[in-house]
Amino acid sequence: MITGIGSVPFTRIYDAIAYSLRHTYPYLPERVPSPELLRSTNTMLKEGIDGIINAPGTLGCIGPFKKSVSGLYETVKIQCPGPATTAQILMGRHKEENYTLDNAFDDAFTVADCHLSVILDGLGVQEAIVFLDEPSLSTAGFDYVSLWSLLFEHLRKKFPQVAITAGVHACCAPDWNVLARSPLEIVSYDTSKWDITKDPEYKKSRNGKRIAWGIQKPEDIRDYQPGDLITPPCGLGLKTAKEAYDTLEMLQTAEKCFSKL
Repeated sequence: MITGIGSVPFTRIYDAIAYSLRHTYPYLPERVPSPELLRSTNTMLKEGIDGIINAPGTLGCIGPFKKSVSGLYETVKIQCPGPATTAQILMGRHKEENYTLDNAFDDAFTVADCHLSVILDGLGVQEAIVFLDEPSLSTAGFDYVSLWSLLFEHLRKKFPQVAITAGVHACCAPDWNVLARSPLEIVSYDTSKWDITKDPEYKKSRNGKRIAWGIQKPEDIRDYQPGDLITPPCGLGLKTAKEAYDTLEMLQTAEKCFSKL
C-alpha cells in the first residue's frame, strides 16, 4: 500500500489533491513547492511545519481533501508536526526565562490537537492513519514518547467514529529500540539511508510493528510484512512536478512487487 509523507511541489489545490488521490491511501497534501517555483509563480505559501505551528488547521487543501475522500475511501493518511519537534521549535522562539519546557509541551499539544481536530472532524472515512512529523527526534533530550501517548489517547476519545492508526515519520536515523517500544503502530523513516534490519534488536522487537518504507527504489524495502506501507523517503516539496510523478510511478512498481505478500 502506497501513500505520501506530506509536502508536494504544487501551488494549486486541485493539482495537489489530484496527485494525492493517485495513491492507495490518499494523503493530505501540504503545498510546499520550491522557492524557485514560488518566485516564478509569484505565490506565497506557508504550509510546512512552521506554517502549521503558526496557524494550525488552516492548510488550503484540508476542506477540498475531505470532500474528495469522504465516503469514497476507507483509509486515508494525514499528518501533523509532532509535539517533540514543535516543542523544540517553540523553545527556540521563546528566549524569555519564564517560558519553560512544560510551556512548550502544552503549546505543542495544543497545536497538534487543533490541527488534527480540524482534519478529523467530518472526515468521513473509516480509518485515518495519523503520522506525527518528527524531524528533530535526534535532538530531543526529553521523553517524547509520553507526549505521543497523551495526544493519541486524547484524539481517540475525541473522535471515536474514526479508527485512528498512530504513526511517526522520523527524518533522522531512527532509534529502533525507542520506536519499537512506543505505542505507535507505524514507524516511517528513510530506508534508502538507514537499514534498521541490521539492528541486533530488530527481529525480536518488531512484534507486529508496521513500517512505512521510505524508498528511492524498490530494493530499499528489506523486510516487507503484511500491513506495511511504501512511501517516498520524505516530502516532495523540493521536487519538480515531473519528479513527483516519477516517484509515484516508482512507488506503484514497488507496490506491485510486494502486494502479494
